Amino acid sequence: MENKKKVDGYKNIYSYTYKNKLYYLYRLKIYNVIDTEIVKDDKGKRFTDINKLVVFASQEKIRLKNEAEAKKRGISPISTEYTDKTLDEFWNAFINDAYNAARATSTITKYTSVYNNHIKDYEVVRAFTGEKIKLGDMMFSEITLSDIEGLIKTKQAYGTYTIKGVSHKYSDEYIVSLYKFFLLIIGYIEKNKLLPEEITNRFLKLKYPKSDIKKSKKDTLKIRALNDEQIIQIDKLLKGTPMYLPFLVSLYSGARPAETFAIRFSDFDFTNKKLRINKQIVQEKTHFILKEPKTFSRTVVVPDVLLDAVKQRMNEIEKLKETNPLFNSMTKVFDDVHSKSTIFIDDFISVDDNGNYCYMAGSFKKYSKIIRETICLHEEDVEDFSFYTFRKTHLTKMARTNIPIAVLKNRSGHSKTETLFRYYYANSDEEDAINEEALNKAFKF
Repeated sequence: MENKKKVDGYKNIYSYTYKNKLYYLYRLKIYNVIDTEIVKDDKGKRFTDINKLVVFASQEKIRLKNEAEAKKRGISPISTEYTDKTLDEFWNAFINDAYNAARATSTITKYTSVYNNHIKDYEVVRAFTGEKIKLGDMMFSEITLSDIEGLIKTKQAYGTYTIKGVSHKYSDEYIVSLYKFFLLIIGYIEKNKLLPEEITNRFLKLKYPKSDIKKSKKDTLKIRALNDEQIIQIDKLLKGTPMYLPFLVSLYSGARPAETFAIRFSDFDFTNKKLRINKQIVQEKTHFILKEPKTFSRTVVVPDVLLDAVKQRMNEIEKLKETNPLFNSMTKVFDDVHSKSTIFIDDFISVDDNGNYCYMAGSFKKYSKIIRETICLHEEDVEDFSFYTFRKTHLTKMARTNIPIAVLKNRSGHSKTETLFRYYYANSDEEDAINEEALNKAFKF
């Protein structure tokens, strides 16, 4: 290399002569740690084109910058046989693979919400520069165990959400969902061998957040029916929210959660006081799809208190369409059951005042938290409370009126009678009181 000279008009670019030919090089300096000259490309060829040199140098600068960050943070640089991606890119790849494999949409929806609300925009401080970078924008090879633990601890200590002006801390179960998100994405990377083991192995010591975590109980056998006082309390808490009508529908009809959120105003027969339950709704990627119910379609009688609330809400929505410029009546749901057509969202009972469809998976969670903290639940029932509790309450109360089992079977949508007995005749204080009274009468000598 001879006669290295600065090239006018180009920062950090020099010309030099090699074997009587003119070439160019790039002077690269990073953090005052890496100081080098880019003379050849990755194929060992010298640069005769300044533009190609600039492109190559910018890519090399990013690579060396990441390498310097990794070294500072105690991370081995990733091998060139793997393609490193940002956390955001890996998560989107996981979502696409999960939908293509027809995995549980509720799980995908849950963790997509967790990622978008709490992980994607969480800021990590870079070691060298002190600059902040969002976790979703970081290359996965750059993320450390302390980054994830820092996120979880921060949310656990300071994370709050607000309902009606009152702040509430995230539940232990919700904090654990952050932990499970990373287990999910790390498992996906390991299974598909997208990154070398030394990258994923650094998270082997990732543990549950330190707190008294109680695992969520999904067994409906353990869900207790609500008493009258609790129902009145929940009615007051949910009134005026998008969850009020879904609560009333499930409580007075016994519809399953997915069936409840598929119900539209047009499903009510106000003349005959009946409700048609013939669909369930599921979320797939960015839209909702109506599908056949879990067991069979049915029509059930409903009380005036529900019908009056439905009429009132229908009138409110009509006024909102006229007065609220934000009301979004153009959102659509795909009907996969009957006409294969699209349905405007404003016909659904869970639409909010801005015309947005509120789905059980995300919308009810924030209300269930305040319900748990407000109503008088048994301590062992707090973690078990869910939207399903309203269905359990309906069928339990109906069963105690000595309604014929065939009628209750149709109302519940259960195809097996034994299922109805198993789920709806046990596990409540009222049931214990009934048993005690019956025993005293039966064995009174």
